[in-house]
Amino acid sequence: MKFEQAKNKIGYPCLYSESPEDATSNLLRLILHKQCGFDEGASEWSHQLKKWLDSNFDLSELNYCGAAFRPEQWREILVGVLRGLERNGE
Repeated sequence: MKFEQAKNKIGYPCLYSESPEDATSNLLRLILHKQCGFDEGASEWSHQLKKWLDSNFDLSELNYCGAAFRPEQWREILVGVLRGLERNGE
């Protein structure tokens, strides 16, 4: 998956999330149920999220579409999604 595509798919659904917990549960639902264009599958998303978390990627870039999370909140969101995917055997 290309970087811009992944960034769009993660950032946009979080636009109206009021908390990192809301964003985490929304993203996890979209990925696990392959809804709203999240058709890559959980293993592809696990790979992408690990890549972002293990690098020096500026997580504030995920706010490009108007979400307002701080980088540490994005880290919490991405870690939460990754853990959720692992719990579901993905």
